[in-house]
Amino acid sequence: MEVQIASVCKTRDSHLLAIEQDYKKRFPSNFSVVVRELGGEKYLKHPPHEQQRLQSALLREALPQRGRVQLVLLDESGREYSTQGLTDLLTKYQEQGLSHLIFAIGGPCGWSSELKEEAERTLALSEMTLPYQLARLFLLEQIYRSYTILSNIPYHR
Repeated sequence: MEVQIASVCKTRDSHLLAIEQDYKKRFPSNFSVVVRELGGEKYLKHPPHEQQRLQSALLREALPQRGRVQLVLLDESGREYSTQGLTDLLTKYQEQGLSHLIFAIGGPCGWSSELKEEAERTLALSEMTLPYQLARLFLLEQIYRSYTILSNIPYHR
């Protein structure tokens, strides 16, 4: 199963990208984690509702067309999970034989209501508002932490 973090906007901060790269290198080749930037920053000057619509359409176009795909939207109204809860969710999806698990991070106005209805679930990383660059890094670290739990690697304490 490929785990993908689809980010509507790009991260340009070299320090955050270096930390992100460090986490991506920690995964073995049989546990594929990909970060994909969709280029939605071009819509940030549009009105909020239009941003939601355009960025949601951008994500739909980027979804894999083959295989079993599950979409999880990061959204402030989503359910919060503990690390163990996220680990259980990853295990469930692996057991279902998914080919792609997509965690999607939207722009500042969030996702369209239509896309929220289409998604398998919505996930909130925190009750606090996080910039998408930090949300992306935080999610990547939590996926790595879940991987170490599943692999009995002494990272999670």
